[in-house]
Order: sequence, then C-alpha cells, then structure tokens
Amino acid sequence: MKKYTFTEKKDTRSGFGDGLTELGKTNPNVVALCADLIGSLKMNEFAKESSR
Repeated sequence: MKKYTFTEKKDTRSGFGDGLTELGKTNPNVVALCADLIGSLKMNEFAKESSR
C-alpha cells in the first residue's frame, strides 16, 4: 500500500483540483465534467493542462 506524507494543509477543493491535475498528467484518458463550477472545484489548472 502506498504511504502518503503530510506536506501542507489545504482545503478539500484545492486537493481535488491538484489531484485531478496530477492524474491528468499521468493518464491522457482522464476526463472531468462539471456544471460550470470549474473555479469553485479548482479545476482551472486541469483545464489548462488538458487543452495542450
């Protein structure tokens, strides 16, 4: 089992957005859908990275 190390405190939405971006960088088949909540769900970086 992979062990995770505590690095910093962050809100859940930021963690979601960062995790989604990291996953998208390693797997080009990742797709994210939202109801016009990109900013609220912190998906901006994922959208930028996936449009390249």
